[in-house]
Amino acid sequence: MNYLENNNPVIEFREITKLFKEGRGIQNISFDISKENNIVGLIGNNGAGKTTLLKTLFKEYTAQSGQILINGEPLENKHLKQMAFFPDQNNYPKHFNIIEFAKFSAELKDIKPKEYTEKLERLIRFLKLEELRKSKFTKLSAGQQKRALLLSVLVTNPKIIALDEPTANLDVDARMEFQEILKTLANDLKISIIITSHIIDEMENLINKVVLIKDGQIVYDNNYSLIKDGKLEVLYKDYVTHSRKQIKDINQKNQDNKPNVSSLVDILKNEDKE
Repeated sequence: MNYLENNNPVIEFREITKLFKEGRGIQNISFDISKENNIVGLIGNNGAGKTTLLKTLFKEYTAQSGQILINGEPLENKHLKQMAFFPDQNNYPKHFNIIEFAKFSAELKDIKPKEYTEKLERLIRFLKLEELRKSKFTKLSAGQQKRALLLSVLVTNPKIIALDEPTANLDVDARMEFQEILKTLANDLKISIIITSHIIDEMENLINKVVLIKDGQIVYDNNYSLIKDGKLEVLYKDYVTHSRKQIKDINQKNQDNKPNVSSLVDILKNEDKE
């Protein structure tokens, strides 16, 4: 990849490798996220390397080789203040109420109460959480938990948000509302968004870049439009489920094994004559 070809990269992954003792992990991962194509779908099977890549971005893991750049600068702890992680449904903070956790999240980023108090109140109203202020996450529905987690993310003023299965367990209306919020964050506030999800059909109208990962390596990386590029499911099957050569071989095998219908007709006709 020629890194100079992309204008205004916000995040650049340059040949990142992080392998574990058993050999699993990620190898030579290279792609970038620009200001223009800033809603990225990171798609792959369980164990493909998506979580490892995100943990490397957030410095939970240290890459054995390669480099991550944020706005052209090598990734450092100072950049983590610009980043926020939206966990999956199984990793919500069980012992906090939603306001405590939002304040905790802000103060972890060295944001003072006088800087976040007004914004916090406005976000509470926007996310329809007024009546749930003292509620702990364990007492909330799936949709309420997602909105409460989003509260704790947005109060920190992030420039980069990574979301792990953000719409899992939501009903249709809640999913559509969540997607509209993400589009607003990306389009109007120019926040870079990375989404991992197994629900690839609903990502089609949301993302504008897709990165497919298989066995710890990138197998497809390009800007994405449903109208121009077609269904994500087709891309996924082409590059993850099968390679292009495998697809050709499978199609040929299916053709070779296809029943000879005309022979069947002849057999049945002959039986009728008998």
